[in-house]
Amino acid sequence: MTAAGGTAPIAGATVLIDTWATSYTLTTDAVGGYALWLDVRNNPLTVIAAKDGFQPTVATVTIKKKSTVIKNFTLKRK
Repeated sequence: MTAAGGTAPIAGATVLIDTWATSYTLTTDAVGGYALWLDVRNNPLTVIAAKDGFQPTVATVTIKKKSTVIKNFTLKRK
């Protein structure tokens, strides 16, 4: 996850992942990364990235069998 207008990672951002069955809350690491393994039966996912001082961003993500799905976010300052 990066800040708009640059490529600086945003550590400590919240990533909320909603499935049809449950939701998960993750926090980005020092380089703005996050990871979660989910089965394809959780499709589709709603992913929200947020951090104080930035506008939240929402995306729909679809998991694919036997592959890694990467969703990067760029957050804009408020």
